[in-house]
Amino acid sequence: NRICRAAQGRPVMEFGSRRAQGPDGAVLGARAAYIGGCCGTACTLCGIDYGIPALGTMAHSWVQLFDSELEAFRAYAR
Repeated sequence: NRICRAAQGRPVMEFGSRRAQGPDGAVLGARAAYIGGCCGTACTLCGIDYGIPALGTMAHSWVQLFDSELEAFRAYAR
């Protein structure tokens, strides 16, 4: 909540699942962040289980599937 207040109305997303202490910690931490004011989470499971907006970035592995970054970005945009 302190981070969301400091953002002064700008959206704050939760990306803690990568560093959480196990799957339960990831889910519970993401849920708590949403309750505390974050606009969404990168934790897909929380989006499914709790209806929290799932937001995030493109995975590095997605880009590596293509011959060029531009090709990956165009495919992602479709």
